[in-house]
Amino acid sequence: MKHTTKKLLTLLVATTVTASLVACNNDDKKATTTTTIQSSTTYTINEESKSDTSTVVSTEESTTSQQVVDNETTRTQEETTKKPAETTTKKPAETTTKKPVETTTKKPAETTTKKPVETTTKKPAETTTKKQEETTTKKQEETPKQITVTIKNKLEMRNFKDTYKNSKDRIDIVIEDGITEILEDAFFECSNITSVKIPNTVTYIQTNAFKNCTGLTNITLPNDAAISWYAFYGCTGLTNITIPKSSYGHYVFAHCKNLTNVTVSDGVEYLGENMFTHCTSLKTVTLPNSLVSIPYEAFSGCNNLSNITLPNNLKVIFTGAFSYCSSLSNITLPASIEEIKQNAFESCSSLTNITIPNKITHIENNTFKNCSNLSSITIPASVTGISSSAFEGCTKLTTIYGQAGSYAETFANDWGYTFVAQ
Repeated sequence: MKHTTKKLLTLLVATTVTASLVACNNDDKKATTTTTIQSSTTYTINEESKSDTSTVVSTEESTTSQQVVDNETTRTQEETTKKPAETTTKKPAETTTKKPVETTTKKPAETTTKKPVETTTKKPAETTTKKQEETTTKKQEETPKQITVTIKNKLEMRNFKDTYKNSKDRIDIVIEDGITEILEDAFFECSNITSVKIPNTVTYIQTNAFKNCTGLTNITLPNDAAISWYAFYGCTGLTNITIPKSSYGHYVFAHCKNLTNVTVSDGVEYLGENMFTHCTSLKTVTLPNSLVSIPYEAFSGCNNLSNITLPNNLKVIFTGAFSYCSSLSNITLPASIEEIKQNAFESCSSLTNITIPNKITHIENNTFKNCSNLSSITIPASVTGISSSAFEGCTKLTTIYGQAGSYAETFANDWGYTFVAQ
């Protein structure tokens, strides 16, 4: 009986261990737990035969446990072998192949090829060229020369602007003897011209010949030459001018804003209309006794002209001749004057009194309009008509002097002025 029991127990244990080993291969750690429980249960069922079989069970259990441990160790080593293999093959491969290649090939290549080329080739070249150009330009501007250009014929005159207009040099022009005219626009807006010498052989200076030659400071004009419109208009460098015996068109010296002194030569009978209009610095004007008239707006807008002596043979002061001469405070009208046209002294705001010559018969529209400081006027008995606007805007006019019973007295009474008989 004991032998049979021992044999059955051995078979049972062996079967259990075998089953456990099979399960262990499939279920790893979980199967190991099952083997231990089954072995323990087997020992409990056959507890009554414990004394006889303890040696066998212990031996078998020891053997079985050692096998399980060996299997576990083997499996653990296999897993350990697999994981490091994955770690050492995949990750290092990515690290050592991809990233270093990008770092060592792409970025350094961009840094060492593109940026230095731009810095060392383009910018220094541009900077050097610009500095050289600026230096050259400054030297040209800082060192203009004074040169003389002689005009020998009309072709040279016509080509002057193309050759010299943009030159930095200051130019003195000499027109050679024998030339008879200066062409239209010949020196128009050549601001680098400083002086012009014109011979007496020249009989005609055409329109705009020297217009807006702003650098022109000195000019010699010929006698008996016809000087056309705008010939010296806007020559702002002129300060003094002597007007020879010639005939003049309109606006010949208009807008010469720095012209301060004008002398009209003896023998001149007529000046051009608007001849000195807006010569705003003009202070002194000398007129010859040969002068017959002061033309239309000849001195209009000369607001620094404070005093002028009119010639004894003057006949007519035309429209606007002295209009807007706001500094004109004293003017003597000669007895020779026969006509004073409308607006002749309009806005001469510094005039305080004036005497009308005996040959005047009519005081026209706006003759003294806006002479805001005019306080008295003397009107001769020859005057038979006074325009209603003749003294418009003369806010300080209070007294009219004249002959008793004259038209002047009637006008004073009609307009509320004080009349004082002389």
